[in-house]
Amino acid sequence: MSTAAERQLDRARVYRLMARLFQAPEVEDVARLRTEDLPAFVDCLAELGATDDLLARAQALRDAIEGIPAETLCDQWNDNFEPSGSVGISPTETAHNLATGQEAWLKTYRIADVAGFYKAFGVEVEPGTERPDHLGAELEFMQLLALKEAVALSESNSDGVEVCQQAASAFLEDHLGTWVGILAGKLQGEGVGDVYPSALGVLTDFVQLDADAQVRSA
Repeated sequence: MSTAAERQLDRARVYRLMARLFQAPEVEDVARLRTEDLPAFVDCLAELGATDDLLARAQALRDAIEGIPAETLCDQWNDNFEPSGSVGISPTETAHNLATGQEAWLKTYRIADVAGFYKAFGVEVEPGTERPDHLGAELEFMQLLALKEAVALSESNSDGVEVCQQAASAFLEDHLGTWVGILAGKLQGEGVGDVYPSALGVLTDFVQLDADAQVRSA
């Protein structure tokens, strides 16, 4: 496999870890996160050009996830993100990037636009599941794009590579990159425990790193 394709797999691994971390976890999900995602986490970031500061914070996050009881991590997710939790900050895009009441009418449009990105790549959001603009769903979509780009690169499919790159760049610019830093700022001041505030700080910097890389590859 080419170096370029391996890079996309590294991107996919980082996005997968973050997607799993920011979806409502069960104890077995934490075990899978630790065995399947954490071992390569810091190395993947290093291959993607992360700064020493980001790598140090990623290592600290990895250590924290490995050291915390799975039940406690699940409880902290509920405290931070469930509406009934002690903090209850919504992990959804439209809760954070609509700054004024006058912009509230855009909520339906933005959610539909997110769902449109998904549909273009064969992903349908089932009724009754998490919202399209949930952080976990948006991270899973970025993982999918990275995997599709890796396949296109391995098949020398230049059109497929371009489609994936353009979609990733647009999705970061229009959606994920517009609000993850806002969520991070809110949780830094109010969050329960160290894992999720730290993870959002790492995620914010990774999203910026990835967005910059998309610009360079355009």
